[in-house]
Amino acid sequence: MQEIGKQYPKDDQIDKSGFLKKARRHQSEYRANKLNLPFDKYGNYLAVDDATKGSNFYPGFDVFKNVKDRYKRYSRGLYANMLRSEHIPFNLFVPFNLNNESKVYCGKVLNEFLNDTIKSINRIEIEYVSFPDIVSFPDKQLKKESKRLSKDAEHEDWV
Repeated sequence: MQEIGKQYPKDDQIDKSGFLKKARRHQSEYRANKLNLPFDKYGNYLAVDDATKGSNFYPGFDVFKNVKDRYKRYSRGLYANMLRSEHIPFNLFVPFNLNNESKVYCGKVLNEFLNDTIKSINRIEIEYVSFPDIVSFPDKQLKKESKRLSKDAEHEDWV
């Protein structure tokens, strides 16, 4: 059995409701007790070796291959931080995007919640907003810098 790992000391300051602290603890316990994997800086972070093997993603349906196709370089937030939500769309929607039959099944699942409003699904894409798309810079040097940052934004060390 693995250690639960260190918890982020400022969770109570960031979130007065206590939800963040409980969620981090839950993910730390899941990593230690269910996945039986070591932690990195905090308990909710997978060690780099396990993160780069795709341990934050469902192991089937080529989910991790789809992640690597989208993000060519290692992203600590996506690959290692189990508390972040970016891995969820990949784990949920990649299996539904395998073939026509899986898209039909996806429509049936979603219609359980959407009162049969979906008639058909042609394709499933995971959308994201890049940094330059949401910020406009009049200065050319700032715009150039924002593009550089957007390429590296997925690699930032988020807690």
